[in-house]
Amino acid sequence: LFSRNVYGNGAGVDLGITYELGSRWERPRGIYQKTPGYVLRLAASLTDIGMIKYKTKNSHIKKGAIERSIVDQAGLEKIGNEGVDGFASLFPGQGADSSFRQNVRLPQAFNIEADVQLWKGFFVNVATTQRLGSRENNIFDIYQPNSITITPRTEEEGYDFAFPITFIDGNKKPTIGVVAHFGPVLLGFNNLSGLIKKSNPKGSMAYIGVSIWKFKDRKKSEILRLK
Repeated sequence: LFSRNVYGNGAGVDLGITYELGSRWERPRGIYQKTPGYVLRLAASLTDIGMIKYKTKNSHIKKGAIERSIVDQAGLEKIGNEGVDGFASLFPGQGADSSFRQNVRLPQAFNIEADVQLWKGFFVNVATTQRLGSRENNIFDIYQPNSITITPRTEEEGYDFAFPITFIDGNKKPTIGVVAHFGPVLLGFNNLSGLIKKSNPKGSMAYIGVSIWKFKDRKKSEILRLK
């Protein structure tokens, strides 16, 4: 897994700071969660600062071009089973192989976030992500798209809802998602349109999670009530 002769290796780091202002909306703590009492929370971060170094003996580059090709079921299975090697066997490159020895940057970005509690338990979050260190001449670098996300959400005892609306640089329409949190269970979708409309090419990703710490908080609260 850690062999430099087989895989690339490198390192990355995330740096961030958060500051909360005000305590106007203080209220009794619930069973499942601690509802924030701040009026405004500001945050800034640098994420994925680092790179991956490829100096392996088994990585190669092949160049070639083809105007048109038809891949049958056997070819698809070959690509699925063998990955890049299967693809290379179906479409051999032109000329000699050259070893891949290059540094690839991680998708480093600068993030700014403001979270405002307009009313007790009702928040509006605005977050921006800006790509850093663009190297146009390096096609192997990984990048995050520039984006702005506006998320209204409500937090109550035992549950909360959020509706992130994301504007991604290059997309004509925003992406609207939904996140629901019931006690220890979390359920979310990043694109409601892709979930409802089958013709939507973007599709939708689902997120499901269970937090054992929520069960722990509930158990403590029930013990206190018994006492």
